[in-house]
Amino acid sequence: MLLPDPSLPLPYPRVKEDPDDSRMRTRLRAITETHTASLIGALRDLQTEGLVPFVDVRIRQAPLTPTFKLYLFNAVEALHGMYEIIERPLELEDAEVVTALTCWGWGPRSPTT
Repeated sequence: MLLPDPSLPLPYPRVKEDPDDSRMRTRLRAITETHTASLIGALRDLQTEGLVPFVDVRIRQAPLTPTFKLYLFNAVEALHGMYEIIERPLELEDAEVVTALTCWGWGPRSPTT
């Protein structure tokens, strides 16, 4: 997995009114850690159950802003999905709702997002 370096200031996700507000970066880091751990666990479970012969997950950080998701399977198949930058309200951990610039990358958006 090639992921953005969490120590770098990215143009998104961010609070629209305050690009220096670090809460959106903190939120992104938590989401990334949760999803990465879940994916690694699911893939290792496949190996443990004998459904695949071998699992090798590598995570690298790069100085980049994510513009798409790209999954490579067995070095021969790829799944690619573009992110769309959207503006939407988000509730942060402290229960404050902010207008955020963030990326949308899973399925169609509903008119309310």
